[in-house]
Amino acid sequence: MAKSKKKGTVKGTSLKVLKAVKEVRLDKMVEKLPEKQREVAEQVMEQIMTNVVQHRILNELIIDKLEPGLDYGYIEYEKDGRMVTTKPFLWKPGAEKILKFVNMKAKIKDVKLGEKGVVVQVEVVNQDGNTIADGIGGCEIGGSKRGFKELNVAVKMAKKRALIDAVLTAFGLSSRFTQDADIVEEMTRLGEWYEIYIYAEELGLLDDKKVVRRLKQAEKEGRSKEQVKEWLEQVKEWKEKQQEKQQQKEQENGEDKEVVKEEVQEEGKGQGGLFNNNKEGGNDGK
Repeated sequence: MAKSKKKGTVKGTSLKVLKAVKEVRLDKMVEKLPEKQREVAEQVMEQIMTNVVQHRILNELIIDKLEPGLDYGYIEYEKDGRMVTTKPFLWKPGAEKILKFVNMKAKIKDVKLGEKGVVVQVEVVNQDGNTIADGIGGCEIGGSKRGFKELNVAVKMAKKRALIDAVLTAFGLSSRFTQDADIVEEMTRLGEWYEIYIYAEELGLLDDKKVVRRLKQAEKEGRSKEQVKEWLEQVKEWKEKQQEKQQQKEQENGEDKEVVKEEVQEEGKGQGGLFNNNKEGGNDGK
């Protein structure tokens, strides 16, 4: 194998790889090996460090594509008299955007339903159909302070958690992002209001600035967590109804446009093709 003039490096090795090698001092280790072992070691070293660099570059590209407040978010809370910001949460839109960016897909591998909850397993699959990583997510079904009464909601929540877990594992993003299950222990230590923010995140309301402001106000007013949770559920229900109304309105507007279009076309036919560009009708007017 051809070598460059610089001892302990391989010809064609990129500058990024050389920089990474220097950082971990692998080049110094290789130089100390016997001549016969050095060439093999250099090949292995180059492959390892190339993978490291590719991983770093991919991570930076992924992070650059994500938008705060849309793909991931934070929770701010008061601790020991000062405001503390959590590690960023990766949200479902962010996980889906990452998969789209690298042209991979998520598939549900398994769903297990028990008396108290549901567990979903999701796998990340590349273009060749090979499984890159998998993730597991669960959700309780009623009967607990963080459970959901409806089964379909619990399944969706478990699926979301499994998806995020799989994406974090597949691309080594656990050092940058977290998901709600990772901070349950801290939530318990900090008390009920951290739990309230987690509950709001589960309902998909934490990206609403008005909701966050209202939560902070309720905390100052000393509202009970039962009252706040009930209010959050009402907000969620109201938002869903508003969304349904908007969809219905758009559908009705679309139908009205079709009716008007048909009426105009019929009127055009009666006026020598004036509205539908009928050449034959246009000649009649000459």
